[in-house]
Amino acid sequence: MDEDYNFYDEDINQPNWPKVVIALLLIVVAVASYFGYQKFIKGKEKTVPDYSISITDPLVQELYYRYNFFTETVTDFTLRMGSHLYGYYYLDSEYTPKTISPEAMLVTTFQELFNNQTLRNKEGDTSPLEIDGETVRKTMKELFGEDIVYEDQSLTEDDAYYCDRGTIVYHADTDMYQTEGDTLCSTTNTPIIKTKIKSAEKKDDTITIVDEMAYLVPTRDEDGAMQYEVYDSIDTNDLTYVDTVSTISEFAFYNYNHLHQYQYTFKKNGEEYQLTKVERIK
Repeated sequence: MDEDYNFYDEDINQPNWPKVVIALLLIVVAVASYFGYQKFIKGKEKTVPDYSISITDPLVQELYYRYNFFTETVTDFTLRMGSHLYGYYYLDSEYTPKTISPEAMLVTTFQELFNNQTLRNKEGDTSPLEIDGETVRKTMKELFGEDIVYEDQSLTEDDAYYCDRGTIVYHADTDMYQTEGDTLCSTTNTPIIKTKIKSAEKKDDTITIVDEMAYLVPTRDEDGAMQYEVYDSIDTNDLTYVDTVSTISEFAFYNYNHLHQYQYTFKKNGEEYQLTKVERIK
């Protein structure tokens, strides 16, 4: 053993107690430091709260599809989006209630009134949908906040329409909204927008939901067979080719990690949550 660490006195072969004590103290300090550090690290980890909630949580699903149905063919009354509103929230990098178009707010309001039974006709009844302007304006403020600026207006087929019922028309003389027309819905090979919720968080009175989207454009291969080119955006000024799939069912989000992602922010107002922002985050 090295002379500097000899625990015994060479002359009397007895323990050198000062050195023994120092060695024990060093061991105690080392052990204490190790466990103290581990406790500190674990303590720091615990201070980072986890606000994530399940993407299948009923509230997450309700909020997401209450506002972002512009890519879906709604089965009830087959509401279809026209070219102006199809994939609406993916047309720009950011939206707030003050910048969301009145057409988008009106369609959202009609869908809310339909979903909560206010606009539903009896099963099999294909008569026009009709509702008073006061109810529309009140519901719109419940969805988007009191500060929105909206003037009553009609929609065109380029905005949205109901199959066999036409589009939404406003009659100022009676202050009534009503579906008018006999627009037919047919299946066409138009581009398809696929979306998927990736994550959700709830912190205090705020809920954020992140989704990703892909744009599938129908084309033909060299043999004339249908195929779909996959892009990461519907913005023709900012889109990147990703892949080509033979069928829509062949497409799967997990095959791609660089698609555009968007975050939806909802804040609680009273008992309900309102959409406050949609923004592209990737």
